[in-house]
Parts: sequence; C-alpha cells; structure tokens
Amino acid sequence: MHKEVSKSQLILFMTLVVTNAVSFDESMYKRIQELNSTLQLVSSCSYDSRYYDADLCQDIVWQQRETAWREHVLSWERERAIEQHRYHGTHYLDEQQSHGKRQSLMHVVMDLFEPEYSCCNEIRVPNHFGDGPKWVCGVDTVQAPCETLSLGSNYDAQFEEGIFQMAGCKSYIIDPTLQDLNRLNNFNAKISKYNAKINTSVGIGQVGTKLKGRPLIPLSKVIEDYGVFHFNFVKADIEGAEFGMMKDVRELCQSGKVKIDHLNLEIHQGDDMHPAKFVELFETAYYCQLMLFHKERNAWGCEGYKCVEFSWISFSQAWRTHKQCETLKA
Repeated sequence: MHKEVSKSQLILFMTLVVTNAVSFDESMYKRIQELNSTLQLVSSCSYDSRYYDADLCQDIVWQQRETAWREHVLSWERERAIEQHRYHGTHYLDEQQSHGKRQSLMHVVMDLFEPEYSCCNEIRVPNHFGDGPKWVCGVDTVQAPCETLSLGSNYDAQFEEGIFQMAGCKSYIIDPTLQDLNRLNNFNAKISKYNAKINTSVGIGQVGTKLKGRPLIPLSKVIEDYGVFHFNFVKADIEGAEFGMMKDVRELCQSGKVKIDHLNLEIHQGDDMHPAKFVELFETAYYCQLMLFHKERNAWGCEGYKCVEFSWISFSQAWRTHKQCETLKA
C-alpha cells in the first residue's frame, strides 16, 4: 500500500524544487555573465591595450571567427552547468559541494572540457606513435625566432626534434627527475643536434619544496633566467604541478611579461579535486588569448581517464594559420 502524500508535504516538495531551480538559474546566469566579461576583456578588439591587436581587430573575417569562438565557449559553459545540475542538483562550482558529489564527478570531470576552436591545419609533431608527439596548429606559419619551453621530459625529446626539423625551433627542457648520469649524457648529446638544452637542477612547482632533491621554482623565474618572453610552444607534463604553474602563467600573461602561441598541457586529476580547480586552470588560458583546439586522452597510464592532454592556440597564431588556409583555398 502506498502512503498518501499530504497536501502540505507536496507544497513543501514543490517549493524546494522551484527554489532549487531558481537558485540554479541565478547562479548560472551570474556565471555566464562573468565569463562573458572575461572573454570580452581579452578580445583582440579589447579596450585594454594589453589585449588589443590592430591587425586582428581590423580583419572582419577573423572577428567573425573570434565571435563564434566566444559563443562556443559560453555554450559549453551552459552545458557543463546544466549537466551537473541534472545529475547532482548543484552547480558544478558550488563550494559547498560534498565529498561524495565531488568524487562522483571525478570520473567525468575531463569530459566537461572539449575543444572550442577548430584549426584548419593541425598536425601531430612528429607523426609518430607514443606519448611524446604533440598536436600543433599551423606549424608552417610559426614566427621566427622559434622558442620552445618543455617542462618534463623523461628522456623523451620527440617533439623537440620534430619541431626543430619543421620550424627550426630552439628548445629549453626542464626536468629535475633525470638523474641517471649515463642516460643524461647520452640524452644531452642527442638533443644538442637540434638546438635543445636541458636543465635538471630545478623543477617547476611550489617555492620551498623539492622534487628528487632538486628545488622547485615558479615559471616566472625560469622565464626571467632564460630571458625569453615569447614562446611559440610551451608544453608541460609535470605530474599535477600544472595547476600551480597555470596560476603563474595567468599572472605573466596579464602583466604582459610573456606571450605563448601554443600551449600543450597534460592535466592530471587528483582523487578529491573540486571541479572549480579545473575551471580556474582552463580560464587561465583565456587571459593569454588562448583557444582550446585539441584534446587527447593519455592511454599510457593514469587508469585510462585521469590524464588528458589539452592543446591551445593563441589568437594571433590562429589568425596567421586561418589566413594561410584561406590563401590556399583561393
């Protein structure tokens, strides 16, 4: 026998449902407004001189593509919020989210973020199997002098060799975990043939901590030491330290101290990370005028879903590549 629901209980239930829906609508609207303000700030026609780019702003076709990209970003944000609310009854950025709800999201959190921009000429460099190659957009429109910063290596320099052969890029590799002297000497001899240098004395991470006995330093210190402020490529596979690194990247981009044309980042998810931590990382890319154009799961480890490589491209590099594609079609 079914227990009859009283009128007062039904009214209370409907009130909770409506209140929850209204609260969600308000939080989603606020979130979309905030994100849209950020995207408008970093546009190539921005009122802020740090982001304004006359060449891109005056190109009507590019402005159409940039507008479409912004709309795509906002569309994805709405989808993320709706999916989370549908299954868990909260906004996915809710700071009061329980441990259980965060855990249930961990298996799908990487699926909340998908490419927002379609590159007309993307290739894998080099065209090999394995974990070393990376996805690049418009490699033959890369500006000289080409500089690459590689954070993490594990004695694998396939990308550095490939990008040297294709674009003449000089590479700076940082990896404090390379401590086998014989392997390191052989690795050094190999990478010197394609204008690459290795630094094993430091790593990227929280100041005051160490990895394999080597001190960790912020990315800003690395850039200052190298004296390079425009990197055509930055790639990082630093086992979870990417979250702290990207905070540094945001500050560098906002202050105009660094420009990045390609960012290839392997993201590692921890066991109890709040989704907001991922959102903060992805939003950092916007402050560098970077658009997500490729995503690749790392099937070599991380239980098949905890590590995913994401690839971003700058407005200016995307613009150069788009113009080249249009010329070739003409």
